[in-house]
Amino acid sequence: MAVSRYSLITPRAKALEQRTPMLFTVLRPHRSRYGRPVLAGLLLTCTLLAPLHAEPVVQSDEYRLKAAFIFNFSQFIDWPPSAFAAEEAPLRLCLLGRDPFGESLKALEKRRSKGRAIAVQQVRSLAEARNCHVLYIDDPQEALGNAELARGLGNAPVLTISSAPDVTSKGIGIGFVSQSDKLRWSLNLDALKRAQLRVSAKLIEVAISVTGEARN
Repeated sequence: MAVSRYSLITPRAKALEQRTPMLFTVLRPHRSRYGRPVLAGLLLTCTLLAPLHAEPVVQSDEYRLKAAFIFNFSQFIDWPPSAFAAEEAPLRLCLLGRDPFGESLKALEKRRSKGRAIAVQQVRSLAEARNCHVLYIDDPQEALGNAELARGLGNAPVLTISSAPDVTSKGIGIGFVSQSDKLRWSLNLDALKRAQLRVSAKLIEVAISVTGEARN
């Protein structure tokens, strides 16, 4: 029996869709490449961070959605215990290079990821970024010049994310992809494995493309 997408979301989310149709055009659930309906976990958290009225899709809206997805990614990634100095240590979310988010990313400091506080900061080099848990680089070529990401981070447990085209083929763990006015992402599982990160199968299922193999 077919599963209604409304069976996967709460009444609050249904009401929000009626008030923010453009948001749900971007985030509407779809079937994964395995043929199963996409789980709503990613969608629901994004709706909590989204505006409660419909607006034209401009750059600020795009990066508000990306900030919401970055938060969600942290829910589906496991870091090794050694990545945190203490049980109460925060999840460090860093930016290298241009910051296109405005206040959207900083707003994540009001939330918690897997029980941890979130600390947002700007870093100036890959050496400094080795102390981060999530690293967003909007344009790696612009931010790093000729530096190689893999060489700079090594096997440091850092989830790398970018919006640059075809970026997962260049060693970034997660790359945002705009397709038919919808926000998707691609995954480089080899990069995530090199960074000692475990990725949930749920995140893999809804990726638009996947490179490499998941860590066992």
